[in-house]
Amino acid sequence: MNKLSRVVLTEDMDLTCSSEAPQVKVLVKKDKGNGDASRTWSSSWSLSLYHIAMHPENDKYKKEIIEISDDAVVLNDLYPKARRHLLVVARMDGLDCLADACEEHLHLLKAMHAMGEKWAKKSISEDASIDFPSRNFEALVTLGTQMLCHLFQDPSMRQLHLHVISQDFNSSYLTNKKHWNTFNTAFFRDSGDVIINEISQHGKATLNADEKLLSMELRCHRCRSAHPNLPRLKSHISKCQAPFPASLLQNGHLIFSPGEVNS
Repeated sequence: MNKLSRVVLTEDMDLTCSSEAPQVKVLVKKDKGNGDASRTWSSSWSLSLYHIAMHPENDKYKKEIIEISDDAVVLNDLYPKARRHLLVVARMDGLDCLADACEEHLHLLKAMHAMGEKWAKKSISEDASIDFPSRNFEALVTLGTQMLCHLFQDPSMRQLHLHVISQDFNSSYLTNKKHWNTFNTAFFRDSGDVIINEISQHGKATLNADEKLLSMELRCHRCRSAHPNLPRLKSHISKCQAPFPASLLQNGHLIFSPGEVNS
């Protein structure tokens, strides 16, 4: 079996840091016809990614950060929702969320997407060298090394960031329906679609962050079967061998390692 990976642009995270920060009020641009709305980032938690992006040289962030460039920083999510869960955070001041992104940010967004893909592939290659028991290893190759790069539409944290997340969703931090639906519904936007198809062609991303998406019934991201609760869903996912749906395979949403097929 081959491995694959997925990269996504998002705006909602579970990263925390101890920074003391003043309240910051930001104007968030909405889709046409919706007018403007003010957003207040009032807690140190909601500002933690912003502080990391603006000051990655700070010693207190060294354990989390794994790459720094002029465009972005890459770090491990402190509360990962899968075996591999990384963040690529934009370093541009004022680019707080997907609603702020426009054509002038295309170079930065493409650089972030490329960094996400690079780390997705790196994670896959590192997984292949891990010495798992044979039975578990096959399951992890099938389910645990596929990765996605995506963006959330409606942020709870300041600073636009991209998620690189493996498709096993094997994590003790994945504890409720909102967690699952955040990463497995249209709430989670593919960074390639946002960058190439929307911002390149229309100058901005299409925003449709319907909160109802987060309360949808729990469905397997492979076979789409419904499950009554998260423990039952996780048990099913650990055994599900169904092909990934076409919506995840189109436009390179999932990145396979050499020789792998979707089966």
